[in-house]
Amino acid sequence: MKRNQLLRQIQEYDFAVNELTLYLDSHPTDAKAIEKHAAWSKDLEILKLAYTKEFGPLTSCDGSKHGCWRWVNDPWPWENTCEVK
Repeated sequence: MKRNQLLRQIQEYDFAVNELTLYLDSHPTDAKAIEKHAAWSKDLEILKLAYTKEFGPLTSCDGSKHGCWRWVNDPWPWENTCEVK
């Protein structure tokens, strides 16, 4: 999978998990929403791990997990050439 495709999937899952989190704040007993949150959170973590393994850290918190400080090796946000569709 291409870097931009994987990053886009991460953004989509992250958005969905955050929105579902907000929903659950006001509907804490919605079993279907809780199940979706757990499943999407797991999928999001898998996507993030795949991205980090192939392309490097997504956040500075992930920067030291590979035995060296790789955070500065990637483009800065304003240098990103990712196209938004």
